[in-house]
Amino acid sequence: MKLNPPSFDGRPDPTSAKRWLRDVKRTFTTIGMSAEFQVIFATYKLTDGAINWWETIKLTQDVTDITWEAFEGLFRSYYANASHRAAMIREYERLK
Repeated sequence: MKLNPPSFDGRPDPTSAKRWLRDVKRTFTTIGMSAEFQVIFATYKLTDGAINWWETIKLTQDVTDITWEAFEGLFRSYYANASHRAAMIREYERLK
């Protein structure tokens, strides 16, 4: 049984973002992770652009007591949003 979900690097791919969320939530359920540790665990699995996104969130919002539901909402609105993905790809192409 796989209890260690992959890291998420922040690439503009809504499908990968949704898959990562699914895998993280399955881990929570399987091991019975308490709500207070869910965001800590999930953010530990962020790398590259995704950890930069989270660090920016922490600078601009009080996340001291953020719930999993609030984190998931922020994550989905940024990474699992098809229009955001299209904008990121356009920006990437412009910078090439």
